[in-house]
Amino acid sequence: MISVLARMETPEVVGQYALGVAVSGPILLLMRPESRSTRAADIRVLALVLAMLGVAAVGFLDPSAQQCRSILLAAMAQIIEWLAQMYHGRRDGLSLMLHGGLSVAALAFGGGLLGVLTVRVLVLVLYDLRQPRFNDGLGGREPVLPSLAGYVPCYFIAHMSGFRSLGVYAAMASLLPVLDVLTGALKEEAALRWEVAGTVAITGISAVIGTLVFGRRIIELLFGTDYAVGVGLLIALAIAAALASVASTIELQPSTPFEMLIILTVAIGCIAFIPRFGLSGAAMGLGLGAVIRMTRSLTFAADTL
Repeated sequence: MISVLARMETPEVVGQYALGVAVSGPILLLMRPESRSTRAADIRVLALVLAMLGVAAVGFLDPSAQQCRSILLAAMAQIIEWLAQMYHGRRDGLSLMLHGGLSVAALAFGGGLLGVLTVRVLVLVLYDLRQPRFNDGLGGREPVLPSLAGYVPCYFIAHMSGFRSLGVYAAMASLLPVLDVLTGALKEEAALRWEVAGTVAITGISAVIGTLVFGRRIIELLFGTDYAVGVGLLIALAIAAALASVASTIELQPSTPFEMLIILTVAIGCIAFIPRFGLSGAAMGLGLGAVIRMTRSLTFAADTL
């Protein structure tokens, strides 16, 4: 999505899309229902209404009509994804493929963010709502708060540096899930905690080295020459992601106060570092949060030895 959008639109539009996702994402995550009872449907409907109102409120605070429109379209497209997940509980591969593939096709053929929203609505109505429901997939089994820290830099970049800078940041950050996928695969294969941590650390170091050597080429290939300025940012993000991946290999009981501390730390880091270091300062803020997470993980691991 980000790659095609970067090729078809300006970095400013990519930044507006990223802000729309960053605005709607936390709202939808936090309003995910924990219950699978008959009241859950009412809760989800209320959550959707509140999410739409929250997205609209933030979007209309923007003084530019075009920017507001792009932010709202991106946010509404995310809400459609949330609706599909809410209905299915456990989505099948075809639903994911239709939403993702047709969204990319809409961008590639010039439909823009309005095209993305349109095809997702059509898939929701014509496919998702016609499939059997699997409510056991609901219930909030995945921790929510750890996902929120990743959205924090987007708000500060948009405010301090503008949408063009946010577009560059979003493009670089879109490459990080590759490391998450590798980390998840390693967790499945390795049997011992320290074996996993060591393997993930080696993978993270390899990713950083690969970014140093091939980063500019990868960026230009996926996003175009306008984004080549983000090579330093990509290296900094790779380092932060490597630290977070190693910390995630040590299982800990989710702690709301600690996760709030991580979010606050990332926010403070962004405030302190972005004015001085630019976009790399946002990655440094994430890295600071990752260091605190790793410190807690290592302390926990030492106590259990």
